[in-house]
Formats: sequence, structure tokens, C-alpha cells
Amino acid sequence: MTVTNANYTDPPDQNGQSHVCTAVIDGQTMSNIVLAVPTFWSEQVNAWIAAGNTPTPAPAPSAAQTAAMQYAAAVAAGLTVTWTVSATLNGTYALDPTTQFNMTAETVSLVTNSVFTNGQSTRNWPTLSGTFLSFTVAQFKALATAIALYLDQLASAQATAAAGQSTAWPSASVTING
Repeated sequence: MTVTNANYTDPPDQNGQSHVCTAVIDGQTMSNIVLAVPTFWSEQVNAWIAAGNTPTPAPAPSAAQTAAMQYAAAVAAGLTVTWTVSATLNGTYALDPTTQFNMTAETVSLVTNSVFTNGQSTRNWPTLSGTFLSFTVAQFKALATAIALYLDQLASAQATAAAGQSTAWPSASVTING
């Protein structure tokens, strides 16, 4: 909302609000409206700026903060997987900590028992958007391996960037030949 040409009452009322008689808001003239504007504070700030003062800008984020934000954004965006043979499994898969934990549990079950935690040789696994796709043991191992590699690359890029060094962040898409 852009307010231009506002005519406020002076002084503010007992609640610190200035009442607008007329104002142009987003290009439309309006009258008899009230804007809750702490006029006294605004006048002090305007006088302070008019006296030649300038606000201190917020400090730029540190290299570590920027790297952490990039890592978090990459994890939130997921990993886009394209399958060369099993195209029905194409999709973007979640990378959040809960998904990582669940994927680890499934992988441990596969390594230990040769079946998923459900005791079956197939398992439905969700994409980032919540669509469940059916995986075989081999397909799931390939997905888990691709996700683990991507997360490792992200962690390495984050550590390098946090140290203030130049780094290349990994691609958020991968092709699995399967």
C-alpha cells in the first residue's frame, strides 16, 4: 500500500494516532480514514534524519550465515531425480531431517534383512510434493545412495563457504541409470 498526499490532524489524539482527513492510497483518493501512525515517533525520526543522521545498516551476514542459508535452501528444495529406465520414479525428493532419518532406517533394514521395514520387497516412498511412488529394493538403494551423495556434497560446500572460501554448490538434480 502506497500512501501519498495524506493530510493528518495535528496533534495526535490521546492514543497517539493521527487521523487522516484525506489521502491518496494506491492512487485512489480516500477521505475520513484513520491510519494508526505514531506521529510523535515519526516526527522524531524525520527530524533526526533531516539533521544529517543516517541509520546504521544491518550488518551483512557472515560467510558462515550465508553458507547455512544456502544449505537450508538446498535441503528445503529437495533433490530432483531423473531415472533413465524407471521414469515413473522421476520426481523431486525431500531431504529434511525426518526424511533422512526414515531413509536411513529403511536402508538399515535393507542391509540387515534384505527387505524394507514393512517386510516387503517393495515400498512406497513420497516425493517432495507427497506423491507416493513404488520402489523395489534396488531402486530404493540407488535413490538412497544418490541422496546421500548429494547431502555429502552440500555439507562439503557449506563447510568450504563457511570458511570464506570459494566453492561450487552441487547441482540439485541427478540422473539414476536404473
